[in-house]
Formats: sequence, structure tokens, C-alpha cells
Amino acid sequence: MGESGFVLLELVAAEDANLSPGDRLAVEVDALNGVTRRLTYHTLTQAAQDRLKETITAIIADNEQRFIDWYNNAQPIGLRKHQLDVLPDIGNKRREAIIDECRRGAFTDFADLEARVESLHDPQALLIERALSELREAEEVRYKLLVA
Repeated sequence: MGESGFVLLELVAAEDANLSPGDRLAVEVDALNGVTRRLTYHTLTQAAQDRLKETITAIIADNEQRFIDWYNNAQPIGLRKHQLDVLPDIGNKRREAIIDECRRGAFTDFADLEARVESLHDPQALLIERALSELREAEEVRYKLLVA
């Protein structure tokens, strides 16, 4: 899975490569012979589908500032829809609470976001669920905000 856009890729490992699930690799490294193709959620094996949530969790945890910036820079995506509206369990009140707190000052991390917006619990989990949703239902999702 690509870290920048949660892109699912099939990679060909070099014969002498010692790789295990969850390893981080640069596409240019010697351990790889290249990228074969881009995958969809439904072409993954069941084991890969089962590991997907923990992989996304690790990516979001390791790139926390990038995802906090996503909350800080969330914008309307239409006349009646905001980027925050596509997150699970975010309604009008929570959206407005997040926007109001962001106007007072940018969020520094997930703990700051959770502390300042009382009704918001585990903002990291909301991003994880949205990314999984965008991967699972790629054809049905109208707004892809996390997955490339």
C-alpha cells in the first residue's frame, strides 16, 4: 500500500529479498523488481484485507501531521457538502465544532483535536474508517478525499 494515497499495488520482490507483511519499502529499492499493477480491495486476498486496517492505522500514526493538516485545511466540496461531512459520525454539529475550534487556532495533533472538540472521540479512527470505505466501495464513493 502506498503511503501517500493509500494506493494498493502488486509488487514483484527480488528472489533474494527477505520480506514479510507490513514491511515498508521504497519502490526503487533493490529488494523489488518493480510494480506489476494497481489493485482494488476486492482483488486482495482475505489475509491482505484483514491486515488493511492495521496498515492504514500505522500509516496515519506515522504521518500524524499530514492528517492533522487535513482536518485543519478541510474545505467545502460543494454548495451543501464539506470535506468533514464525509467522515463517519460527523454531522452538522460536530462539523461546526471542528471548524470553530480550527478558526481559534490550528490543531497540533490528534490529542489536541480530541481535547478541543468535546463531541469528537478518536479522530484518527474516523480517518481510518473513511479510508477503508473509499477502498472497499471505490466505485460507489462519490468523494475520494483520502485514497488516490
